[in-house]
Amino acid sequence: VGTDVDGVAWDRRTLPRGSEGLVGARVRVEFDAVATHARVYCNGEPAGEQDGHLGGWAPFRVDLTDHLKWDGADVLEVRTDEMVGHNTQGFLPIIQPHFGGIWQPVTLCVDRGPVVDRIGLFAFGKADGALEYRVPTLPTAPGSGAGAVRVEVAVLDGRETLAKASATCAPGETVAGTLRVPGVEPWEPAGRGAPRLYDLRVTLQDELGRGLDRVDRRVGFRDLAADGTTVLWNGAPLQVRGGLHWVYSPPHLAPPTDEAHWRRQLEDFRALGFNLVKACLWGPPRRFYELCDELGLLCWQEYPT
Repeated sequence: VGTDVDGVAWDRRTLPRGSEGLVGARVRVEFDAVATHARVYCNGEPAGEQDGHLGGWAPFRVDLTDHLKWDGADVLEVRTDEMVGHNTQGFLPIIQPHFGGIWQPVTLCVDRGPVVDRIGLFAFGKADGALEYRVPTLPTAPGSGAGAVRVEVAVLDGRETLAKASATCAPGETVAGTLRVPGVEPWEPAGRGAPRLYDLRVTLQDELGRGLDRVDRRVGFRDLAADGTTVLWNGAPLQVRGGLHWVYSPPHLAPPTDEAHWRRQLEDFRALGFNLVKACLWGPPRRFYELCDELGLLCWQEYPT
């Protein structure tokens, strides 16, 4: 709406026709990022807000299930307050006009059974092959009759499964643990070795072994430590050479989210001899972090402050 508008905005839309056929499903809406505070309404009733995720960078979800009329005319509204001057806006508004609103993708999710919580899924690999993981699942709709689910975490190198672990939980519960993965090569930053990544596959199955959900990610195995003023990466000294990024990207106001934009910039960083990029007072989209992993760049994430 222009650079002269600061404050509150409303976005409104009718949910896609056919929602009357979703009775019995769990329906939620997931926001990748909204600047700066959002309240979500369904059919005029408050459904949720960015509680615990205040700021323009973090993903969050709101469950709509209990607010739907299931009549094919359900209305979703989002009230967004830019909150000009809020400390989570970082450096960018100081050098260009403020940006606010729903600036990253929004997904309407319809779940007829148990699914993995993609926002809360966590996996971290250490150089000795220990993979720490946490797999939260989302609760099913009331009366769905869903039983226990089997959560399987596997690490693959191409088509070869290197290690896997599994456990059973009820929908809405979390499975966590440490998986030992033999023979992995550690991830090394640019200029010192290969940024070795492995495939991570998380699956849900029902009590009969039928697939319910699957999430694929990539993971590296690495250690970071300090010996006085010496940075140690995988146990060896590392000279950090980094570039600072304030995400100022004219003519864009909000940070760009497309892969081509970031791939070119990160490849240029690496070509100049850098092995690190600092996201200074802003939160990149997920693909930014994935590209850093693939290209061998460390990421210094300054938020949260």
